[in-house]
Amino acid sequence: MSDMVIPVNLSIRDKNGEPVSKKGVFKFSGRLKRSFRLTFDEKMEPVVTLPLSMLHFGRAPQTLVDRYGSFFTEVYHKHLRLSGKRNSLAGRLNALTDEFISKHHPSDEWIADMAEKTLIEMTEFCRELYVRMGMRKNFKSVSVRLQKSRWGSCSSTGALSFNCLIMLLPETCRYYLAVHEMCHLFEMNHSERFWRLVEKYCPDYVSIEQVIKERGKELFPVMRELQRRKVISVNFGGYVLAGLRRCTD
Repeated sequence: MSDMVIPVNLSIRDKNGEPVSKKGVFKFSGRLKRSFRLTFDEKMEPVVTLPLSMLHFGRAPQTLVDRYGSFFTEVYHKHLRLSGKRNSLAGRLNALTDEFISKHHPSDEWIADMAEKTLIEMTEFCRELYVRMGMRKNFKSVSVRLQKSRWGSCSSTGALSFNCLIMLLPETCRYYLAVHEMCHLFEMNHSERFWRLVEKYCPDYVSIEQVIKERGKELFPVMRELQRRKVISVNFGGYVLAGLRRCTD
């Protein structure tokens, strides 16, 4: 017998000393040697994992709680706080997603349209910067994807990629992202030299980056929630929604 799970009914005291009845499970594991582990699942039901040497508590589970009462109380309230925080974040995300749907009416066609607009504008910005920067190294292609957390990227071969969600940012932010990726054609890193080059073509980049960061905190979770709700089915990551090659001809 290396692993065994039994349902239990426990009475855990809250911080005021009042008993709280909870259904949960005791898990006995041959991998544990000495102490037991206590956690609470999403329903705030206790999951207690014990070594086989504590198997006798399976016959009288409440005795474990009574013996380690303060520990059970402490962990219970810790998870209660975490659960409240998760519920608050989930509620806010639901509200943000509902507002987003009402404002943008997202769909796969809507994403495809944004991708085409992104390709046109970002290619135009990059071509303009190519001239301004007096570049000799070509940028060979521009592609557009739906990304989970990235706004853009640049490969060592000169392939630029942008997130179609860029179109939901202010124009100053979109231009900055073009500057950022084009500067990577000079410096494939985020060194001081790279940031000096960025500042040369976008002096306000620090404040713009903060705007982009704050927008991403809301926008990226909303897009994942739209996928979860099956409002959109476009995959995140590698799938190219729109692309253009030989950009400096």
